[in-house]
Amino acid sequence: MERQVEKQEDAAAEAARETMETPDAPGGTPSVPPDSEDFGPHPEGMHWVVLHTRPRAEKKLAQFCREQGFVHYLPCRKKLHVYGARRREFMNPLFPGYLFCLAPDQRAPFIKQNRYVANLLPVVAQGELIGFMNQLRRALNVGEELDVLPFIQKGKRVRVISGPYKGIESEVIELRGQSVVVLQIEILQKSVALPVDISCLGPLKD
Repeated sequence: MERQVEKQEDAAAEAARETMETPDAPGGTPSVPPDSEDFGPHPEGMHWVVLHTRPRAEKKLAQFCREQGFVHYLPCRKKLHVYGARRREFMNPLFPGYLFCLAPDQRAPFIKQNRYVANLLPVVAQGELIGFMNQLRRALNVGEELDVLPFIQKGKRVRVISGPYKGIESEVIELRGQSVVVLQIEILQKSVALPVDISCLGPLKD
Protein backbone atom coordinates (compact mmCIF):
# COMPACT_ATOMS: atom_id res chain seq x y z
CA MET A 1 0.00 0.00 0.00
CA GLU A 2 2.81 2.45 0.93
CA ARG A 3 4.60 1.72 -2.33
CA GLN A 4 1.41 2.39 -4.29
CA VAL A 5 0.95 5.73 -2.49
CA GLU A 6 4.55 6.67 -3.30
CA LYS A 7 3.99 5.88 -6.98
CA GLN A 8 0.88 8.08 -7.01
CA GLU A 9 2.80 10.92 -5.36
CA ASP A 10 5.65 10.60 -7.88
CA ALA A 11 3.16 10.67 -10.76
CA ALA A 12 1.53 13.82 -9.35
CA ALA A 13 4.91 15.48 -8.92
CA GLU A 14 5.86 14.65 -12.49
CA ALA A 15 2.60 16.15 -13.76
CA ALA A 16 3.35 19.31 -11.79
CA ARG A 17 6.80 19.56 -13.34
CA GLU A 18 5.23 19.50 -16.80
CA THR A 19 3.32 22.68 -16.00
CA MET A 20 6.07 24.52 -14.16
CA GLU A 21 9.26 26.20 -15.27
CA THR A 22 12.35 25.61 -13.13
CA PRO A 23 14.61 28.58 -13.89
CA ASP A 24 18.21 29.05 -12.78
CA ALA A 25 17.29 32.32 -11.08
CA PRO A 26 14.22 33.20 -9.00
CA GLY A 27 13.16 36.01 -11.28
CA GLY A 28 12.49 33.80 -14.30
CA THR A 29 14.09 31.70 -16.99
CA PRO A 30 17.70 32.32 -18.13
CA SER A 31 17.73 35.35 -20.39
CA VAL A 32 19.93 38.03 -21.92
CA PRO A 33 20.90 40.35 -20.29
CA PRO A 34 21.83 38.53 -17.05
CA ASP A 35 19.42 38.76 -14.13
CA SER A 36 21.65 41.43 -12.52
CA GLU A 37 20.99 43.78 -15.45
CA ASP A 38 17.89 45.36 -16.92
CA PHE A 39 16.27 44.66 -20.24
CA GLY A 40 17.42 47.52 -22.44
CA PRO A 41 16.21 49.08 -25.68
CA HIS A 42 15.81 46.43 -28.36
CA PRO A 43 18.05 46.44 -31.45
CA GLU A 44 16.66 47.68 -34.75
CA GLY A 45 14.61 45.03 -36.50
CA MET A 46 13.57 43.32 -33.25
CA HIS A 47 10.54 43.81 -31.04
CA TRP A 48 9.22 42.34 -27.82
CA VAL A 49 6.12 40.20 -28.31
CA VAL A 50 3.89 38.26 -25.95
CA LEU A 51 3.61 34.58 -26.79
CA HIS A 52 0.35 32.94 -25.76
CA THR A 53 1.30 29.32 -25.15
CA ARG A 54 -0.59 26.08 -25.52
CA PRO A 55 -1.82 24.64 -22.21
CA ARG A 56 1.06 23.64 -19.89
CA ALA A 57 3.62 24.51 -22.58
CA GLU A 58 5.47 27.44 -20.96
CA LYS A 59 8.50 25.29 -20.08
CA LYS A 60 8.71 23.73 -23.53
CA LEU A 61 8.40 27.09 -25.28
CA ALA A 62 11.07 28.63 -23.04
CA GLN A 63 13.37 25.74 -23.95
CA PHE A 64 12.66 26.37 -27.64
CA CYS A 65 13.59 30.05 -27.21
CA ARG A 66 16.86 29.09 -25.50
CA GLU A 67 17.75 26.66 -28.27
CA GLN A 68 17.04 29.29 -30.93
CA GLY A 69 18.94 32.00 -29.05
CA PHE A 70 15.89 34.22 -28.58
CA VAL A 71 15.98 36.59 -25.62
CA HIS A 72 12.92 35.73 -23.55
CA TYR A 73 11.43 36.16 -20.10
CA LEU A 74 9.15 33.80 -18.20
CA PRO A 75 8.51 35.32 -14.75
CA CYS A 76 8.10 32.62 -12.11
CA ARG A 77 7.37 32.33 -8.40
CA LYS A 78 7.88 29.55 -5.88
CA LYS A 79 4.97 27.27 -5.14
CA LEU A 80 4.86 24.54 -2.51
CA HIS A 81 3.21 21.22 -3.34
CA VAL A 82 2.42 18.63 -0.69
CA TYR A 83 2.19 14.98 -1.69
CA GLY A 84 1.24 13.04 1.41
CA ALA A 85 4.18 13.39 3.78
CA ARG A 86 6.43 14.91 1.14
CA ARG A 87 6.79 18.63 0.42
CA ARG A 88 8.33 19.89 -2.82
CA GLU A 89 8.94 23.36 -4.18
CA PHE A 90 8.49 24.25 -7.83
CA MET A 91 8.84 27.45 -9.81
CA ASN A 92 5.40 28.26 -11.17
CA PRO A 93 4.83 30.72 -14.07
CA LEU A 94 3.45 33.96 -12.66
CA PHE A 95 1.25 34.41 -15.74
CA PRO A 96 0.26 30.89 -16.87
CA GLY A 97 0.05 30.64 -20.62
CA TYR A 98 2.25 33.65 -21.44
CA LEU A 99 5.91 34.26 -22.22
CA PHE A 100 7.73 37.43 -23.31
CA CYS A 101 10.10 37.12 -26.27
CA LEU A 102 12.37 39.56 -28.11
CA ALA A 103 11.64 38.41 -31.65
CA PRO A 104 13.49 39.39 -34.82
CA ASP A 105 10.83 40.86 -37.11
CA GLN A 106 11.71 38.49 -39.95
CA ARG A 107 11.46 35.42 -37.69
CA ALA A 108 8.15 36.28 -36.00
CA PRO A 109 6.19 34.02 -38.42
CA PHE A 110 8.62 31.18 -37.63
CA ILE A 111 8.03 31.63 -33.90
CA LYS A 112 4.25 31.83 -34.34
CA GLN A 113 4.24 28.51 -36.20
CA ASN A 114 5.85 26.69 -33.28
CA ARG A 115 3.62 23.90 -31.98
CA TYR A 116 3.75 25.31 -28.44
CA VAL A 117 2.49 28.77 -29.51
CA ALA A 118 -1.24 29.43 -29.58
CA ASN A 119 -0.87 33.05 -30.67
CA LEU A 120 1.70 35.82 -31.04
CA LEU A 121 0.58 39.15 -29.61
CA PRO A 122 2.43 42.24 -30.91
CA VAL A 123 3.19 45.00 -28.41
CA VAL A 124 2.86 48.65 -29.50
CA ALA A 125 4.12 50.24 -26.27
CA GLN A 126 7.58 48.65 -26.25
CA GLY A 127 9.03 51.03 -23.66
CA GLU A 128 6.21 50.40 -21.20
CA LEU A 129 6.59 46.64 -21.53
CA ILE A 130 10.36 46.81 -20.98
CA GLY A 131 9.83 48.95 -17.87
CA PHE A 132 7.20 46.54 -16.57
CA MET A 133 9.48 43.51 -17.07
CA ASN A 134 12.39 45.22 -15.32
CA GLN A 135 10.28 46.17 -12.31
CA LEU A 136 8.73 42.72 -12.16
CA ARG A 137 12.09 40.94 -12.32
CA ARG A 138 13.58 43.13 -9.58
CA ALA A 139 10.62 42.36 -7.30
CA LEU A 140 10.87 38.62 -7.94
CA ASN A 141 14.65 38.54 -7.52
CA VAL A 142 14.45 40.06 -4.03
CA GLY A 143 11.76 37.59 -3.00
CA GLU A 144 8.72 39.83 -3.07
CA GLU A 145 5.41 38.01 -2.61
CA LEU A 146 3.40 38.80 -5.72
CA ASP A 147 -0.20 37.85 -6.44
CA VAL A 148 -1.82 38.12 -9.85
CA LEU A 149 -5.23 39.74 -9.41
CA PRO A 150 -8.12 39.79 -11.87
CA PHE A 151 -8.23 42.82 -14.15
CA ILE A 152 -11.04 44.83 -12.60
CA GLN A 153 -11.91 48.35 -13.67
CA LYS A 154 -14.77 50.82 -13.52
CA GLY A 155 -17.69 49.75 -15.67
CA LYS A 156 -16.87 46.03 -15.59
CA ARG A 157 -19.42 43.48 -14.45
CA VAL A 158 -18.06 41.19 -11.76
CA ARG A 159 -19.03 38.35 -9.47
CA VAL A 160 -17.81 38.00 -5.89
CA ILE A 161 -16.24 34.52 -5.90
CA SER A 162 -15.24 34.19 -2.25
CA GLY A 163 -15.89 35.68 1.17
CA PRO A 164 -19.14 36.69 2.90
CA TYR A 165 -20.50 38.39 -0.24
CA LYS A 166 -19.90 35.37 -2.47
CA GLY A 167 -22.33 35.15 -5.38
CA ILE A 168 -23.13 38.86 -5.70
CA GLU A 169 -23.03 40.06 -9.32
CA SER A 170 -22.91 43.72 -10.22
CA GLU A 171 -21.19 46.50 -12.13
CA VAL A 172 -18.15 48.18 -10.61
CA ILE A 173 -18.76 51.93 -10.48
CA GLU A 174 -15.79 52.87 -8.31
CA LEU A 175 -12.59 51.37 -6.88
CA ARG A 176 -11.12 52.56 -3.61
CA GLY A 177 -7.68 51.02 -3.32
CA GLN A 178 -7.48 47.25 -3.21
CA SER A 179 -10.01 46.58 -0.46
CA VAL A 180 -13.22 48.53 -1.11
CA VAL A 181 -15.33 48.13 -4.24
CA VAL A 182 -18.41 50.23 -4.92
CA LEU A 183 -21.02 48.05 -6.61
CA GLN A 184 -24.23 49.17 -8.25
CA ILE A 185 -27.28 47.21 -7.12
CA GLU A 186 -29.54 47.63 -10.12
CA ILE A 187 -32.81 46.36 -8.68
CA LEU A 188 -32.63 48.92 -5.84
CA GLN A 189 -31.10 51.68 -7.97
CA LYS A 190 -28.56 52.12 -5.22
CA SER A 191 -24.80 51.84 -4.85
CA VAL A 192 -23.07 50.14 -1.94
CA ALA A 193 -19.46 50.21 -0.85
CA LEU A 194 -18.45 46.65 0.00
CA PRO A 195 -15.22 45.79 1.87
CA VAL A 196 -14.25 43.23 -0.76
CA ASP A 197 -10.63 42.58 -1.70
CA ILE A 198 -10.10 42.66 -5.44
CA SER A 199 -8.67 39.15 -5.28
CA CYS A 200 -12.19 37.98 -4.30
CA LEU A 201 -13.70 39.26 -7.58
CA GLY A 202 -14.00 37.56 -10.92
CA PRO A 203 -14.98 39.26 -14.19
CA LEU A 204 -18.23 38.27 -15.85
CA LYS A 205 -18.26 37.52 -19.56
CA ASP A 206 -20.09 40.07 -21.63
